Amino acid sequence: MGAPPEVIALYEREQATDDEFTVFPENWETLNLFLRLDTQWHRSLVPCGEGFSSRVTGIDYTALESLMRMRRIKNRADCFDRIRTMELAALEAMAQA
Repeated sequence: MGAPPEVIALYEREQATDDEFTVFPENWETLNLFLRLDTQWHRSLVPCGEGFSSRVTGIDYTALESLMRMRRIKNRADCFDRIRTMELAALEAMAQA
């Protein structure tokens, strides 16, 4: 995938266990923001059998923007893209659960 050898070596040294994972330094700020958004997920009711089920549909971006301003994030566009990547991965994982 084109990763530099030093990144591959770091990854191989830091193989994740079931309850541990590696966070690269450049991703800490984004991860902390993502974790602070834990109560800001949208839910929708979808038909399920004879009733309805709640489905997570994504993060409230107005809350994300507000949080980025409060935390004085400088590169908001890049941060938004990183959060979106994490959001899409989380939505995929939730759909499989």
